[in-house]
Amino acid sequence: MCAWEAKRQSQLHSQSGLSGAQEEVRIRRHRKEPHQDEHLWQKSKGKQQNMMAREPCLPTALALPRSCFTYTRCFCEENVYLLLAKLHALISSSEDLLGCQLSALFVSNSLKACPIWMQRETGEALGNADQVEDREEAGTEGNEENKIAEFSLNDGPILWDYHVVALLETPGGLAYVYDLDTRLEPFPCPAGAYVRKAFKPDLPLREEYRQRFRRVSFSPVLRDCFASDRSHMRALDGSWTVPPPLYPPIRGANSASAMTLPAFWKVDEEKEGEKEGGTEGKLGEVLSLGDLLKRIK
Repeated sequence: MCAWEAKRQSQLHSQSGLSGAQEEVRIRRHRKEPHQDEHLWQKSKGKQQNMMAREPCLPTALALPRSCFTYTRCFCEENVYLLLAKLHALISSSEDLLGCQLSALFVSNSLKACPIWMQRETGEALGNADQVEDREEAGTEGNEENKIAEFSLNDGPILWDYHVVALLETPGGLAYVYDLDTRLEPFPCPAGAYVRKAFKPDLPLREEYRQRFRRVSFSPVLRDCFASDRSHMRALDGSWTVPPPLYPPIRGANSASAMTLPAFWKVDEEKEGEKEGGTEGKLGEVLSLGDLLKRIK
């Protein structure tokens, strides 16, 4: 540095009232040198990653695609039984998954005509919807409150006599539905989204058509007490209405008979004395759609 530059720097320092070292710090802070910005960015990124790591989510080991599960058309109860057995084995073998709860949700109503949207059996929706409209036209003309909501051709429901899906609840407070018959994505589907899109809680249905549920814990109730001889899938002449699964019929170790399925699909109000151990009876608990929404939120 030449003499006149040194003199000029000295004058600037004296005018600012700062020493040379202090002035250098002031300038560096003003410029926010790259190494400081990099440090702050890395620190912020680390905080975001830690927050993401703490957020509850579906365990990867349980995020299995549909193709991993056994499926037979129109045998939803057996599909769900085997699906839950597979998930139960995964949970039991991993300490990281302990605390996850598995249940079956049997869906039906008193009419055995339960509307469920976004099902893959779209070819049956129109015919079933017509049947419902015919039933409603008799004796309800002019009474809008008693009429079932219209079913559009593009978004029509399937009217199942009953349906069964699997429910997974995590220790973090999240819930997911495994429905091998739904068109909803992703699979498994977050329970809140599934319930809103599959059961349409805001749609003004007549009460007798509204979905009701029996929630049954897989272990030990469903695993040990469920049984089906598949007789409900036979026609009067004994032939199959649809081809049955290739594996033998399911019968739990403690099932009272070879056909306990009807006790599970019954979703009427529990009578006094049919429950044991508080709110959950021998075969689970009966829930309204409102009850289910409260549980999964």
